[in-house]
Amino acid sequence: MLVRKNRFIMFLFLVSILFAEDSKFTLSIDSFLTFGPIKVTLTSGEEKVTSEKLLYQEMDVAKWWPKANEKLFVYANSTLEWKVKSGEQLTFDKSNSASIYYSGFYVETDRFVETELEVNSCNMFSIYLDGNKISDKTTFDENKDGKCEPGKSKTTLQLENGKHFILIKTLIDPTINSDWSINSKLIFDKKYKENVNITLDPIRTTTISDLLNNINVTDISLSPDGKYVALKVRERNKLKDAYENWIELRNVDNGSLVWTFKGSISIPEVDWAPDSKSFAYTSTNGDKKTIWNISISNGTTEALIQDVSNLSGFTWSSNGDYIIYTVNESSKQSDPNFKKYEYPEDRWSSFRDKTSIYRLFVKSKMSELLIPADMNQSFVEISPDSKKLLFSKTYYGESQRPYSRTDYHILDLETMKADSILSLYFASSVAWSPDSKQLLILGGSSTFGEVGNSLSKEIIPNDYDTQAYIYNIESKKVDAITKNFKPQISSAEWDGKNNVIYFVTTDESYEHLYRYDITSSNYEMIDLNVESIAEIDYSENFKTAIFRASSSVIPEKVYKMDLLTGEIDLFMFPEETEYVNIKLGEIKDWDFTASSGQKIKGRVYFPPNFDSNKKYPMIVNYYGGTSPVGRDFGGRYPKNIYTANGYIVYILQPSGATGFGAEFSAKHVNDWGATTAQEVIEGTQKFLTEHKFVDPDRVGCIGASYGGFLTMNIITKTDIFSAAISHAGISNLTSYWGVGHWGYLYNAVAGAESFPWNARGEYVDKSPLFNADKITTPLLLLHGSIDPNVPPGESMQMYVALKLLGKDVELIEVDKQEHWILDYDKRTKWTKTILAYFDKYLKGQSEWWSNLYK
Repeated sequence: MLVRKNRFIMFLFLVSILFAEDSKFTLSIDSFLTFGPIKVTLTSGEEKVTSEKLLYQEMDVAKWWPKANEKLFVYANSTLEWKVKSGEQLTFDKSNSASIYYSGFYVETDRFVETELEVNSCNMFSIYLDGNKISDKTTFDENKDGKCEPGKSKTTLQLENGKHFILIKTLIDPTINSDWSINSKLIFDKKYKENVNITLDPIRTTTISDLLNNINVTDISLSPDGKYVALKVRERNKLKDAYENWIELRNVDNGSLVWTFKGSISIPEVDWAPDSKSFAYTSTNGDKKTIWNISISNGTTEALIQDVSNLSGFTWSSNGDYIIYTVNESSKQSDPNFKKYEYPEDRWSSFRDKTSIYRLFVKSKMSELLIPADMNQSFVEISPDSKKLLFSKTYYGESQRPYSRTDYHILDLETMKADSILSLYFASSVAWSPDSKQLLILGGSSTFGEVGNSLSKEIIPNDYDTQAYIYNIESKKVDAITKNFKPQISSAEWDGKNNVIYFVTTDESYEHLYRYDITSSNYEMIDLNVESIAEIDYSENFKTAIFRASSSVIPEKVYKMDLLTGEIDLFMFPEETEYVNIKLGEIKDWDFTASSGQKIKGRVYFPPNFDSNKKYPMIVNYYGGTSPVGRDFGGRYPKNIYTANGYIVYILQPSGATGFGAEFSAKHVNDWGATTAQEVIEGTQKFLTEHKFVDPDRVGCIGASYGGFLTMNIITKTDIFSAAISHAGISNLTSYWGVGHWGYLYNAVAGAESFPWNARGEYVDKSPLFNADKITTPLLLLHGSIDPNVPPGESMQMYVALKLLGKDVELIEVDKQEHWILDYDKRTKWTKTILAYFDKYLKGQSEWWSNLYK
């Protein structure tokens, strides 16, 4: 009986092996890109090749993404070429010296797959996946007769959607008799047979690694004379697992490199001296900073002031005689165990800090205290004539919206007399006019009461829709210069010589540059041939501008513009090499008219190689805060990465977004999803009716912050979405209003004059938490664990409610992250989490999600 039982067990074991083998399929690699040989030098005393020669990284392979016939420098003046070799048994010619060969191939997959890579060779080899080493074989395999007995290396790979480069580095010892050969194969589950392809073609789609790893310019600073530009450059160093930042000083005329400040010289920012012959920067040692001045002509550095404790910022005067710097003193709590709150803002870590303002004379190096330390005090700007200083102090606990007031003061630097000039609500920035007699003020429509409000009295404006004002200091006259101008003002620079102001605006979903002629009150849009301006800087004479910008499907570049002729030239494309091999999809505008009669604008991102005869899953995205979803390339919710993973992406701009005019943005006030949610639902339904290439059963939605609230609000009203994602969303308006560090301040605009005690319909009925029982859509809640803006309890409340209701809900909390997920590794996994969740519910592919959260 025991014998029969053992035979039966053995039979089941053999059947399981056969069944397991039958469920697999093998892709033998029969074409490779090869590179070599590279001679390995044996040092004095070495008689044979050791594994150290294999493990030594003689070339940086981290960014390798080769193609046939591409050349690489190997030694000082020699190159080698990537060549194509075919055959399942890859064989190389032996040389008389120890050598290294590289061979590789691309694996393309349209979904997450797990595979086993098997490499057979008698020789030593290392294996890399997308530039990262994943395994080593550090022995030569020969039997006693000196014949090859290939050793196997098996490595399990998790391949995400896209194209991957597998590189094999082999080391040959000429004293070994066996052939220099490699045999490689990939073993998959049969269900992935139609999803995987082996190729030597480097053309691919974009990934989160491109967004986070590639070299890019993060800041530009143009010298006053327009001859030089300082570019702050950033790149991810794989070996150090950290970002490297440096400054490149370039000639504006021809783009040539003048200086590179990298390595031992760390320059966080560049502040040009008015004569353009030098620039200042700070170095940090503990809590102390030194301000240095570096000469452009010879690179010599001079300390202007050393070891200033808690120095927080500085700026040059226009005449170059002095520098204004500020010192920020952190407050100390008398009893660390007990804190008495004075204002709701006391929750802010820096609320009780005190700022003092100093003047440093450049020639003598003497400094003097101008404004003693005080809470909520800020240096604003030095007047262009260098005779006056503008500073402000903000007061909290005001009885009227937005419950804070900022008073502005002018300090006469000759008499040392300070005069209070005006008090403002809803102001965001104040700057001097070129003649030092007026102020250019940016703020909401209510900044000067009704002066800037173009709406009827019964409509409360959206004061996040920033407008511009000119204020005459002597007469106190205010001119609301953008009162009837629809775009939102993002930044402004005043050209005194030509009496014009340059405005960077949020113009619907675009970031456009406008020139405002003060004399004629005329606005002119300057066509930069880009969709989204990230930053712009002007020469002192406003002849030249340097700006960085991108478009929906065009990565960010740096441009040079002649402001007089309008001529625009490409100055730098940092990611040009990477994007040579990247294919992006197309984008098209798609608008609709809501049942209310309101026109809602939107756009559609298509996957690369889009085929209108296929059915695609779709992701719907909408604004957070009150700003429209911009057309910048990349971002925290990268549409091009979503499309690279096979999704149609539909962006719509519901009522309330800024940049569409005061009447449109005012619809954000006290709406809290009443209008916006219906517009998202209606827009999605109309889109599905008109576009048959989208599968209506595979549509998801995603939003963050206010957009996260909107996600939760939407799925209490409809079941048209198969999955929904809310990042840092508000589930309970009352708790957000009171607990969020800026909750009641944000609601000073978004919920103007509405409070939990007088607007139950706003705070309860519109809160998703109080409608959780109506949700049937699977929901993923994402939140930073220390988010002070929208506290993580907003997601936790909804999670608890849906769990108790037996609903399909997931909560992922990201450790030590705030409102935005910024840490490199965490942002990478957070982005993949979003895609994996949509893959699970919109593609029926749960493997990636399960792999991320085992």
